Amino acid sequence: DLYRIDLWRRTDDPAASPEPERIEADAPTPDVYRTIRWGGIVERAEELCERITTRSVPVLMYHMVADDGPGALSRYRTAPAAFEEQLRLLRRHGFYSITSTQLDWYRLRGEALPGRPILITFDDGYRDFAEAAWPILNRNGFRAEVFIVTGKVGETSDWDRRFGEPQPLMDWPEIAALHAQGVAFGSHLASHRHVDALTSGELLEEAIGSRLTLERRLGTEVRAIAPPSGGLDERAIRVFHEAGYHLCFTTREGTASIDQHSLDLPRIEVFGGMSLDDFAGAVG
Repeated sequence: DLYRIDLWRRTDDPAASPEPERIEADAPTPDVYRTIRWGGIVERAEELCERITTRSVPVLMYHMVADDGPGALSRYRTAPAAFEEQLRLLRRHGFYSITSTQLDWYRLRGEALPGRPILITFDDGYRDFAEAAWPILNRNGFRAEVFIVTGKVGETSDWDRRFGEPQPLMDWPEIAALHAQGVAFGSHLASHRHVDALTSGELLEEAIGSRLTLERRLGTEVRAIAPPSGGLDERAIRVFHEAGYHLCFTTREGTASIDQHSLDLPRIEVFGGMSLDDFAGAVG
């Protein structure tokens, strides 16, 4: 994919020339892969960080990165090859990834962010994040934040049962290993029930319980939540504030800004089958 080397040997008898030998090199290691600028560079992230600032951050919302799965869930499933194309496009245009903690740092200080930051999020905690999405993110130099259904860790996505076979979810050892490698984690509540299906007491219990569970398991502060299906109203905003969250990400379409209400931040849904042109337009 990167280059080839041709070795030529002069001979007096062209008919006696040997057949060429093709030797496949090992795939680049992630450290080497991250230095490769596939398709060239339009803008370098390092140079943009020195030249421009922004108060807006595209927050991408993914669910699954996989080639196969229930047909009814195809909207929520991005093929690994398409996911890699999207990351390469972002890199060519000088985007770099941040976490919600970094976004909150700038928000609390009212300071614009350098360059072209982007926040890449995944809902639900499907196992294919560990198996497919993270290797692609890692070798392309991006981080991500995964919103975990803490009461379903290590089980399956039973909320998908009406659409087909439930998919496996990551377990705690996988989550801890990914966290050690730089993946950030936030709350997707504990039961994956919609906000409207919970009383205020139940919502507060799930919001606090899921945050404390993640903090205890990972040994770090958790500031962000993304409720299932993006369910959000004034009641939920008040509950999440009382539960200790700084940021809440919805499914409302749009680009987030540090000047918006921090518990009502929009995201850009990346759906399965999305063309690269549509992806580029959505990100801006």
